[in-house]
Amino acid sequence: AVQWMQAIIDDLLEVARIEGGRLAPERAPTDAAALVAQAAALHATAARAAGLTLEASAAPGLPPLAADARRLLRALGNLVDNAVKFTPAG
Repeated sequence: AVQWMQAIIDDLLEVARIEGGRLAPERAPTDAAALVAQAAALHATAARAAGLTLEASAAPGLPPLAADARRLLRALGNLVDNAVKFTPAG
């Protein structure tokens, strides 16, 4: 619970720094399909423990994104984490 709260605080502080112009995203060519797969892999154990089957896919041939992969992975991970937490088993 403490780690989760710290992650939320860190995210809020980072958003404030971005909005204040003190932190710029680090954009680089990023493989969207790889990020989707990585976000799913990070939460696969929690999904199984919750009685869920986690499946992830991306359309073939997606062009690279100009994105901050670390921050985008965090956002995707948050979405998957919420889906695992709030989806009934089965």
